Amino acid sequence: MPALIHKSKMSNAMYEALKTHILRERQRKKQEQEQDAAIERMRREREYKQKRDVMTLEETKEQIAQLEDKLKQQRDDKHQLFLQLKKVLNEDETRRKARETNDYMSLGHLPMGNPNVFLQTGPISARNLMYKSAPPPPPQQTIIPSGVIKQIGRAHV
Repeated sequence: MPALIHKSKMSNAMYEALKTHILRERQRKKQEQEQDAAIERMRREREYKQKRDVMTLEETKEQIAQLEDKLKQQRDDKHQLFLQLKKVLNEDETRRKARETNDYMSLGHLPMGNPNVFLQTGPISARNLMYKSAPPPPPQQTIIPSGVIKQIGRAHV
């Protein structure tokens, strides 16, 4: 059988004081719980942001590494294409020179006296070679004795 609890008679003032004390304790505990929950929520948000920033940093580093690899690959491709271009241009130049030589040989007009004909750029026809005039003579140079130059220099001063 349960024990009977004997209630003692309290005065109204004592009852009201006890009631306000209990209500204040409940209110204080409720505020502490809310503060703890707010602190925990802020801590979780901060951890989430930190995790997200770390992920973003890792993703950025990974993306930079991928872009650097891509840049290296493109530089290598550019180098290979440049080498191919040089090779093709060299082959084209060789074929062009061989064709010009064959053209001159087939016409029987290989110029003997003027070696500068092969240094010209652009197409050269056999007809132009036949009517090619001799190069102009070098200009005449006048030699002035050094004493005369000194005298002329002094006269102008």
